[in-house]
Amino acid sequence: NRTGTYTITATLSANGCTASDQVTVGIDTISPTFSIQAPLLLTCTQLTSPLNGLVQQPGAGNFSAAWSTATGNFVSGQNALNATIDAPGTYILTIVNTQNGCDAALAIAVFQNNLPPTALTAPAGSITCAMPSLLLSGAGSSSGNNFTYSWTASPGGQLLSGATSLSPSVGSAGTYTLQVTNASTGCTASATTTVGSNTTPPTVAIAAPGLLTCTQNTLTLNGAGSSTGANYTPSWGTTGGNFVSGQNALTPVVDAPGTYVLTIQNSQNGCSASQQVLVAQNLTTPGAEAGTAPELHCNQLQITLNGSSLSSGNMAYAWSSANGNIVSGTSLQNSVVDAPGVYTLTVTNPVNGCTSTDNVSVAAVPPPTFDPALVQPDCNNKNGMVDFGNVTDGRAPFRFSSDGGQTFSSQALASSLSPDTYDLVVQDAFGCTASETVTIEEPFLPSLNIPAVATLEVGDSILLEPVTDILPGNVASWLWTPSDNLSCSDCKTPWAKPFRSTNYTLLVTDANGCDAEAQVLVRVNRKRNIYAPNVFSPNDDGENDFFMLFGKGVKEIQKLQVFDRWGDALYEGEHLQAGDENAGWDGRHRGDAMTPAVFVWWARVEFVDGVVEVFYGDVTLVR
Repeated sequence: NRTGTYTITATLSANGCTASDQVTVGIDTISPTFSIQAPLLLTCTQLTSPLNGLVQQPGAGNFSAAWSTATGNFVSGQNALNATIDAPGTYILTIVNTQNGCDAALAIAVFQNNLPPTALTAPAGSITCAMPSLLLSGAGSSSGNNFTYSWTASPGGQLLSGATSLSPSVGSAGTYTLQVTNASTGCTASATTTVGSNTTPPTVAIAAPGLLTCTQNTLTLNGAGSSTGANYTPSWGTTGGNFVSGQNALTPVVDAPGTYVLTIQNSQNGCSASQQVLVAQNLTTPGAEAGTAPELHCNQLQITLNGSSLSSGNMAYAWSSANGNIVSGTSLQNSVVDAPGVYTLTVTNPVNGCTSTDNVSVAAVPPPTFDPALVQPDCNNKNGMVDFGNVTDGRAPFRFSSDGGQTFSSQALASSLSPDTYDLVVQDAFGCTASETVTIEEPFLPSLNIPAVATLEVGDSILLEPVTDILPGNVASWLWTPSDNLSCSDCKTPWAKPFRSTNYTLLVTDANGCDAEAQVLVRVNRKRNIYAPNVFSPNDDGENDFFMLFGKGVKEIQKLQVFDRWGDALYEGEHLQAGDENAGWDGRHRGDAMTPAVFVWWARVEFVDGVVEVFYGDVTLVR
């Protein structure tokens, strides 16, 4: 296996003889030179790869080529320079130089990448009324720039957006498939998820409601046929109506007409359903007419009230009264009453229970009454007169009788009635009567007497007290004459204070103008009563300390003087009041107390009747 000269020696064993020869071995062991182009990577889309050899030497036609592999697989060209394979493995290309038999081999590895990517889909929920679309999730699938995504939907499914993303939005139930593709190898993987549907609306069922009437002022709506359970929430709404209670229950109470809508909400899928019902109302009142009523009076003790209704049909009637009296027919259209008062007719429509009322006043005209006024005979008129006066109650026109109802007149004044007893009768338009008995008396002639009075001292007064048979209320006037020295001349009992004897005349006049007269003589003793003490003791013991004159009927002591026995004036006082001791002489002269002695005095006195007289005397001063 080397170049050089090789000697071969042959030995004949029989004789041991040898012979040799040489040969020179030259070198022709140049191996073929060649290369193999890089094969393709087998992938899911590159299923085969060519194996291409490039021979540099020997030249074309002087070599043979053959491919071999232990793990791969040839599609074609295994004994050619170019082969096609479809499996990964190590492929050996052997080139034989057909000129020198030298060969050479090269191995090349063919790789394959047909691993599928990862495709994962999360379990999907369900399409509901509350969630009309869902986001599918392919999280966990192969990711990277070499991967692409594609979602497909089974019939009925709906891809809204994101069909080439890992989280598409879908809008309906169905089966959705995610295909993940490795862009480098073309290998794909897929996964499916199912979107369910829960959009079944709840059941809403409302029973036909009743009718609101005057007696049925509330109704209970009945939605009990609707879906119920923990997942269902009812709620009511209304247009024009009004809920009393239970607006969030299946059986609410309402009290007004209108359209009421029940909505049931399923909290599991958010689906709701509604149904409406119309509540009607009938509040039409029947109308009541109590009519008018005649009057009750003495000759008509009962009357019939005639009621009616403005509505047709069989109405129910009822009569009532708080202050009257119903004899019969309280539940009839017409009733009989016998007392005044307000009567109420109530008409009820039995269809809707609505009522109407109307009142009628029944008046009772009482029999007439009157209060006659008598004008009795007096000193001026010997006949009397009856004035029937104002007639109350009853019904005009009235007629009048003074003979017990034998004859009547339209005149309410009966005159020229001699003293007697008369039966007065008043009759009204209904023939009802009232009567009174009156007596015309004999004429009244008043009398008057004044008791005699005692003799008065000058300055005294006396109350004159006449006696008369004229009632106090019938006295028209009193008149005393003369009016001198009277406290009043137009009164019944004046005080008289004359200064000399006076004859007083009293004239009394009654309401009829009749007079009575009487006289009284008031005598006056005009003797002057002056008293002067003859002893006084001015010793300041509070008793008899002053000398002063006393008397009755004295207006004033115009002047009082006291003298000693020699005629000297010791005291002088003017305009003194009789009996005012403090104004008298205190037994002093020019401040000096006088010694006990007898003193003389004189005084000029004016009396209440204006007479002035002079008095004098003596007084003894003691201590």
